[in-house]
Amino acid sequence: MRYLLILSLAMMIVACSGRKSASSTDEMERPLAGMETTTEVPARPTAPPPVSETTPRPPAAVSEPVDAPSPAVIELRDAPAAEFDSYDAVEADYEMAKEAAFSSRSREEAVGSKLAAMSYDEGGSGGGPAPAVERKKAGQLTAGEIHDFSKWELWEDLTEGELNQYQSVWKLYPEQRYSLKLRNAANFPLVDLKVELLDRNGAVVWTTRSDNLGQAELWAGMDNEQGGNGHRIRIVHEGEKYYLNRPHTFAEGVNLFQINRDCSDASKVEVAFVVDATGSMADEIQYLQAELADVVERIQDSLPDQPIRLGSVFYRDQDDEYVTRFAPLSGSITPTLSFLAKQSANGGGDYPEAVEAGLSTAIDNLEWSDEAAARLLFLVLDAPPHQDAGTVAEIGALVQKAAEKGIRIIPVTASGIDKSTEYLMRSMALATNGTYTFLTNHSGIGGHHIEPSTDSYEVELLNDLLTRLVVQFARTKSCDVPLASTVTTLDTVFNSLPADSSVLLASGDSALTTLSLPVNWKFFPNPTSGPFHLEVDHPLETIFLADMNGKLLRRIQVGRLGNETRMWSFDLSQFPIGTYLLQIQLGDGRKVSGRVIRI
Repeated sequence: MRYLLILSLAMMIVACSGRKSASSTDEMERPLAGMETTTEVPARPTAPPPVSETTPRPPAAVSEPVDAPSPAVIELRDAPAAEFDSYDAVEADYEMAKEAAFSSRSREEAVGSKLAAMSYDEGGSGGGPAPAVERKKAGQLTAGEIHDFSKWELWEDLTEGELNQYQSVWKLYPEQRYSLKLRNAANFPLVDLKVELLDRNGAVVWTTRSDNLGQAELWAGMDNEQGGNGHRIRIVHEGEKYYLNRPHTFAEGVNLFQINRDCSDASKVEVAFVVDATGSMADEIQYLQAELADVVERIQDSLPDQPIRLGSVFYRDQDDEYVTRFAPLSGSITPTLSFLAKQSANGGGDYPEAVEAGLSTAIDNLEWSDEAAARLLFLVLDAPPHQDAGTVAEIGALVQKAAEKGIRIIPVTASGIDKSTEYLMRSMALATNGTYTFLTNHSGIGGHHIEPSTDSYEVELLNDLLTRLVVQFARTKSCDVPLASTVTTLDTVFNSLPADSSVLLASGDSALTTLSLPVNWKFFPNPTSGPFHLEVDHPLETIFLADMNGKLLRRIQVGRLGNETRMWSFDLSQFPIGTYLLQIQLGDGRKVSGRVIRI
């Protein structure tokens, strides 16, 4: 047994020696989730030159679905604890609950608190056994989110300035935006309806599906800068076609459309993880495996009343051992957990990778449902696709296909990406009604992570962030229980903000905050059938009204109009029943927000 232990330790040390060294942020203290970080827009780096490929690349290897059996495990049960403790290179105290997240539920239960394991790389030609290093625990990686829909003016500024040079590289132009909200006669959102944007000649230029809140985002000129005008919107449902003949661009307002049909009963949630498994991911992939496995388990706990299907794709690059490997969407979490656990990072060699192959496999081979409340694709990567003309065109076509199927792409960028990749990922998220997420240096894990081009963002634990996004993009309102019957908030909601504070106060608190020099505000009536009023006793800079996904519905620049007004009126009657976010920004930069319920 001693010889087996020594052999295992030697193999593990060799496997670990090839990993990237951690960045200088290793000594940084991890912040609390929700900490807000304000960043200056970083200087524009030099874009990497486009890849010139004079010879065609070989065709991608055929993707093979993986049944994801339980990984083979060798367990060292009998070695005395002193032998483990004598090796500083080994951390053998695993939490059994987390260990179980990486294995099949049918695997023999591990015994004892000291455990070393080897997983085997199965399914690739020439694979053979690969020594596995220590299983990582979830809740270590830190991340942020930029929801460009709710920072639309900033996105427009970036595409005209800092990020402008990358538009011609990737041929994606998310600029001319049409936003649509669908509801029925009872003002409930209509979920998963096909929506098309037509040009003046009646040709379809963009297709998507309404999301869990009945919203759809459509784009003119996504593949070129000239979107034109004279567009129409067509909604297709159960063989019937409905037209909105003169839609507003988003700069003019949100389009509202009502269809006399029953409340949507779509509730299925489908989530796929598409992961770059090339060698450059070695510094973070084991942590990511732990975080994703934790998210998989938490999703089921967070959405107990909605059926959930999970799947995954791992991809590398052309000429590697494999190009893509996948586990199809399944109603059981076991295949996905097992598949995630046995993957490893290897191959690659140059900077770009076969991102288009991973996306193609995910969009075309995972067997997405025809009807669902949410279809989410988390794209985890640290490098862009190749930049040859064929690949760039394929990426554009895949993004459009994802939007057509109602698949929301949510990038998760790791250490190593550049500004060009950031632009591409944010454009893909916008095109598919997704959002952009990224790892940060706050965890001290992995290589250096660039700061995104934005004004500010909140730092969260990655597993918390991804779970929150799944719930936010998937949860639907019951058609059986009227929303008003669940409302318990006061008719008038009061909040008090200390003048020397920057805290965020949630509405609905039963008690007032009474501190020195308070800033008081109230909005009423709440709940409301539509009209409500906001009253503030302090000069304001900006008022924001958004939906629960953070999409901006109205912005009032109070500072430009003068600060004499203390009462403001709004009307939600044109919007679907639901909860909306109201936020005010004071003249000194502090913010406070609350929730308005539309019944």
